[in-house]
Amino acid sequence: MRVYVKLTAMKALHKRASFEKTDEGRRTKDEGLVIGHWSLVIRRTPRLFAIRRGHSPFTIRHAALRFILLATIFFIAGSPVQAQDPPPDHRFGIANAYVNAGEASAAGAGYTRIFLRWDLIQPAGRDDWKPANVPDPFIEAELAAGREVVAVLIGTPNWASQGVNDSRAVPDMEAWGNFSKRVAQQYQGRITHWIIWNEPDVWDTANPANTWLGTEEDYLQLLKSAYSNIKTVDPTMQIHLAGLTYHWDADHGREQYLSRLLKLITADPEAPRYGYYFDALGYHVYNDPAQILKVLTEARAALDVYRLDKPIWLNETNAPPTNDSLEPVAEAPIPITQQEQAAFVIQAFALSIAGGAQRAEFYKLRNAEGDPLPFGLLRHDDSRRPAFDAYR
Repeated sequence: MRVYVKLTAMKALHKRASFEKTDEGRRTKDEGLVIGHWSLVIRRTPRLFAIRRGHSPFTIRHAALRFILLATIFFIAGSPVQAQDPPPDHRFGIANAYVNAGEASAAGAGYTRIFLRWDLIQPAGRDDWKPANVPDPFIEAELAAGREVVAVLIGTPNWASQGVNDSRAVPDMEAWGNFSKRVAQQYQGRITHWIIWNEPDVWDTANPANTWLGTEEDYLQLLKSAYSNIKTVDPTMQIHLAGLTYHWDADHGREQYLSRLLKLITADPEAPRYGYYFDALGYHVYNDPAQILKVLTEARAALDVYRLDKPIWLNETNAPPTNDSLEPVAEAPIPITQQEQAAFVIQAFALSIAGGAQRAEFYKLRNAEGDPLPFGLLRHDDSRRPAFDAYR
């Protein structure tokens, strides 16, 4: 095992932060959470912490603490080492890397996740087919850089919305199936992983984060249609459940969406024949690194109830800073410094791998002007935040 560390500061400060919910549903409260102000670069290597199924939460946490201790030892005692641009590591991704392929390569991103919107590709009817909202040259550039492209399929066009005229509507399933098959044909050989919708567990339809007006039963029909049609094109393509937030149910005392969905899937007598209609699942966890282990552990336990051995991805994670004077935040209910964001990157990836996640992705590469929070490793002018070097 080799770990390459570049030290850029000689102090380790700790600050307690209280995280509270916001209207965006992106944050959870964890009184007394400690975030370390570390500024170091770690090149992640295979088998850093290989956690096998059946390990207890204590064992997982112990592995994570070993990582933190190891980083601290390097931090205090190590001598500076120049870090070269890391090769792509397909365990670690950055959302929307295509907006600056060169900087994504410099960061060492191994994959990127894009949204392909049905309502933009096929807006006018069954016979309509527009160029995708992510143009082909961007996708080709990602592939040429050695990055895998993962696609989210989402967005019901009005003509397929069964009279609802809302992109969140439950679609006509025949139309959805035809779209799923055609888009898989278009990207065959270029895109292997398909995520079916995004965050259907955001149940408050009045919230801007809501993307799905249907029930769990409706989502299962959406999933089954996509699974059968995409697998017809290429059986090696991988179908993912929509990324889930976890906290939208946890904060309101509801049974987790994953558990509710798995009950429906496993009750289907045809499900075993078709791999239970999915190959992987994912979660979105923000601001609270400790929650990453909790979410991964509970997700694995939910799968174990039905003896389902499916990979889990951390599809989105971040702790967007609120103190960047170049991109100020109008309202900052949760003060987070740029140094804390950088520390979060290291902790989040360490904990995701320790917790058994197959992959982990940072959201996102570059800020867009008008974003409510400065998520990007890069500002909208492409200048780097400290988190960029932490990701490397």
